[in-house]
Amino acid sequence: QAAAAMRSPLEPRREQNVGIVLSYLKLPPEQLVAAVVALDQTKVGVDTVEALLSICPKPPEVQAVLAVPAEKRCGYSAAVRFFAATTAVPRLEDRLRCWQAQLTFTQFLQDTAAQVQCLYTACAEVKGCQSFHQVLRLVLELGNCLNAGSAVGFRMADLAKLKTLKSADGSTTLMHFLVQMARKKDPALLAFPAGLPTVPRARSVDLQQLSATVGGVSQELNRIQIVLQDCAAAPSAELGAPDRFAEVMGPFHQQAVGQLQQTQAQVAGCQQHVLELCKFFGEPPAAGFGGPDSGPQAFFGAIADFAKEFERLARAG
Repeated sequence: QAAAAMRSPLEPRREQNVGIVLSYLKLPPEQLVAAVVALDQTKVGVDTVEALLSICPKPPEVQAVLAVPAEKRCGYSAAVRFFAATTAVPRLEDRLRCWQAQLTFTQFLQDTAAQVQCLYTACAEVKGCQSFHQVLRLVLELGNCLNAGSAVGFRMADLAKLKTLKSADGSTTLMHFLVQMARKKDPALLAFPAGLPTVPRARSVDLQQLSATVGGVSQELNRIQIVLQDCAAAPSAELGAPDRFAEVMGPFHQQAVGQLQQTQAQVAGCQQHVLELCKFFGEPPAAGFGGPDSGPQAFFGAIADFAKEFERLARAG
């Protein structure tokens, strides 16, 4: 009968997994929940918040834990005690997500600004590097000579063909001929890759994903506003600790909304800047956005790969 009375109300595997996470956090369940209510960053950081989000109790689990008499819960596992302690916290998961947004917001602003600046700098380099433009004209001349054509342009993605099209004996590629043409026309053209130092990094910036991230942060700020409106319904006495949600999140939300609006404008301006660069080089509008095959990743990636191979052959002589 004693064994039956102490039988856990939680599913064994779930209880074990929650217990493992709690043991990693190294705080008694009751103190952990109190730190969340107080938004105590001396005890709970962003990693802890993410861990807590992974073990938030589900409604059936809450009901099962509440069925255990309060005076007997101290004899149960850390997982049961943690779930029991969370029952007094309204909208626990929402609060944790709000806190996560607040703790990561500064890093989000810094990362976004760095990616936007990277694209602006790469655009300026590609548009302003005259030696690169002259080499592109040589590419057009080479293509028209080989095909007896009169093309007036080509896609940046076509630059990759220069190192795959080989001579009859397979010893050289069109890139070899291009390097020879550049050396003959003006040896200074061989150094054009040095004028595009930011382009290799720009290929890693996904504008579509960047916009999605900004949108996700906007949703989190909306969540904070909703919880702020509801937090007054949870008296501090019931939470076991001073409820500092409104005190901390209110000023943060007010400031963050303005900062996010500035960031949204920066990202939109960057998108337009990249689109204008694509149009400058005759790329179709879709080349400015849309992932690795059509965004800056593809546009700048094609240029970066071309410049790297050109530089390698130029150094080889």
